[in-house]
Amino acid sequence: MISDNVFKNRILAALDKPKKSRLASILNSGLFLWFLTLCVVTAGGAYLTSYQQCRKEAEEEIERNTRIQRELFQRELRIREIILTTPSVSEMRNQLKQPNSYYPEFAGFPNLLLQESNAAFLNRVIDLKLTITPGNPIPRPEILALYPISRGQIPDALTDKDIPLLREYATTMLAQATPIPLPGYGLSPFQPECGIRTLWGRFSFDPATKIVRAYAGKPTLPNVLPLPQVPLPPPKATPAP
Repeated sequence: MISDNVFKNRILAALDKPKKSRLASILNSGLFLWFLTLCVVTAGGAYLTSYQQCRKEAEEEIERNTRIQRELFQRELRIREIILTTPSVSEMRNQLKQPNSYYPEFAGFPNLLLQESNAAFLNRVIDLKLTITPGNPIPRPEILALYPISRGQIPDALTDKDIPLLREYATTMLAQATPIPLPGYGLSPFQPECGIRTLWGRFSFDPATKIVRAYAGKPTLPNVLPLPQVPLPPPKATPAP
């Protein structure tokens, strides 16, 4: 027979020994830790891939619109030069009918289509604030009515007597959106927006997810060779009176 002391010790040992939880056993198992590691690695890889894809698409969108803005600016510059240097309205119309494009890929694209594309891009920019330069008066109605000229179309009703009005429009309204950044110089006022919220919106297949944000800071200037420092001539001595 088992003595009372032995029996008592067995009872105390059973009471002191903690029971293993089934959940704790699963969590501490090597299989679960392997599965958890696999999930973390997979999620991290998916996030990195989505982030890189988002930045690539945003940068391509910014680059494409920068080229469109430059194309529109150069076309307006040409229209302005034609209006300011051509002696007759009929000759202006003839010159404006000649094909012209700054980038070869935009040859044949009308100004209206490029303007609409630029507007569609701006509508998808986060925190875009259109600034109005203070002190610039609102153009007169007759100047605003000449807006089709920015698309290379002089209204049929205008004749040579309206050349002063045409030149006022060209001087005050055309090629005014300066400076337009050149593609590839890192001076764009836009930057990719690829945070977690954006990536989640893209993951949920939301076509309205915006991936470009207006850049509030100063863009980094490109690295260029410094201009040579030319020493200034010494100041001339002023003769005493």
